[in-house]
Amino acid sequence: NNDTGVSESSLLRLELNDVSCSIAAGIGFGGMHTILLYGTLLASEGGRKNGTLYQPSCAVMPSLINSAIMAFWFSILDIVWMMVALYGVRMWEN
Repeated sequence: NNDTGVSESSLLRLELNDVSCSIAAGIGFGGMHTILLYGTLLASEGGRKNGTLYQPSCAVMPSLINSAIMAFWFSILDIVWMMVALYGVRMWEN
């Protein structure tokens, strides 16, 4: 029952604004960035039969953990970067 005179499909329409678009673009860009950063190392580690890869520069933490942390922070950075970029585009237009 709709008393407002607005159709049901227009009530369910997703409003696209700068924030939602920048978050969506940041997640997409960050997801691909994460796959490229972490996926290649994860794929190379899958075939190893002699244990986990440790780097000589950091013998405390395995490379998989270190790369996962960096990929996570880069994906957060990509989302923030997209928000800043779309904000800058709006300010440039005005």
